[in-house]
Amino acid sequence: MASNTFDIVTAFNKKGYILNYCEKLFEKNNYKEKTLFKDMPERMVFETEIWMIGAKIRPEIAKMKKDKRSDLLLQEILTIVQTKKYRKGRESFVMLLHYFSDIPSIVNVLEILLEDNELYGFAVSELNKLKFYRYTEKIKSLLENEKTGWIKQELKRNLQNAWCIYE
Repeated sequence: MASNTFDIVTAFNKKGYILNYCEKLFEKNNYKEKTLFKDMPERMVFETEIWMIGAKIRPEIAKMKKDKRSDLLLQEILTIVQTKKYRKGRESFVMLLHYFSDIPSIVNVLEILLEDNELYGFAVSELNKLKFYRYTEKIKSLLENEKTGWIKQELKRNLQNAWCIYE
């Protein structure tokens, strides 16, 4: 990493660049953010910084043709998603998975993420984008205790579409 700024061109062309960048952000920013509001949940600075990297990748990957999205890029995204120490910073990387809809194992990754307390809402959202509605039992159990509005909506949407297809 020659400079301190994230280079999107290098990210798409150099193996390990995104992961190394995220790791440096983790090491440099491993402390709590100051909260603006009294009841706001605590968050580590690196979570926001890593989240922003995934957010920078999203518009670029959306413009790419499917055949230009490399396995190398996917492997980096999957590695970051599976690196639990990045906590909520991984959310924006989960939001990239539907761009790899032609890879059958993506659905399996999303199924695994349904078990991740920090990412399951994003996993369900991606399953909805992929029009994949086969995890109804797990989705029902998540919906029973869900309090967050947007996640509740994604869970309900998945179940409604599943019932339309499978009943």
